[in-house]
Amino acid sequence: MNRKIALASFVKTPGLSPLKTRLAKSIGSVQAEQFYQLSLACIEETLLAVQQARNHTEVFWAVAESNGISHSLWSKFKITNQGEGDLGDRLAAVFEQLFSSYDSVIFIGSDSPQLSPTQINGAIDLLEAGKDDFVIGPAADGGYYLLGANQNIPRATFKQVPYSSDKTCAIMLEELATLGTTAILPTQFDVDTVEDLIQLEQDLANLESPSNSQINLRKWILELKLSEQ
Repeated sequence: MNRKIALASFVKTPGLSPLKTRLAKSIGSVQAEQFYQLSLACIEETLLAVQQARNHTEVFWAVAESNGISHSLWSKFKITNQGEGDLGDRLAAVFEQLFSSYDSVIFIGSDSPQLSPTQINGAIDLLEAGKDDFVIGPAADGGYYLLGANQNIPRATFKQVPYSSDKTCAIMLEELATLGTTAILPTQFDVDTVEDLIQLEQDLANLESPSNSQINLRKWILELKLSEQ
């Protein structure tokens, strides 16, 4: 039986929150914001494809700022606000809201524009198979780019995990192990540095069926001429 799934991408609103601060130190805040908006376009196109293919999956923007929820960037999907507090508090708040109305919840970030519908559908397939309680996608920097759940994740679990750490994913896995079993997806990476941008360009070039937004993002990266800097 198809599970009713909420798929939420955690985002910040340009102009209301600092964006890609580590990347901005290398390429400037204007170009860092350009990257962020191009990355959002990739994520949006990917999530639209997933939602259109699976009528039991509903996509949300989980917006960081309460005064950002009316921004035109968030017009394509439903919106939920992350609320206040640290990242653990905000993850827990969005999870609690969505899990009260859906059988499964999946979180992704906005920093992995190379993700394809096939990869996200793979995570959904694992949850629908029901063999595991959770699914996680490790990031190369020690975090995670995707987290999915068929059962409740208590607020205390989200609060126990240190974020922006090279141990984020490992500790989350330890916490989830006390609640059930977890399927692990292939490792991906988040874009935080110029080196990540160079790797992203290569990954986008290797996609079999890149979206229009992914093609545009790769062109933008090439125009930066990072290899000459």
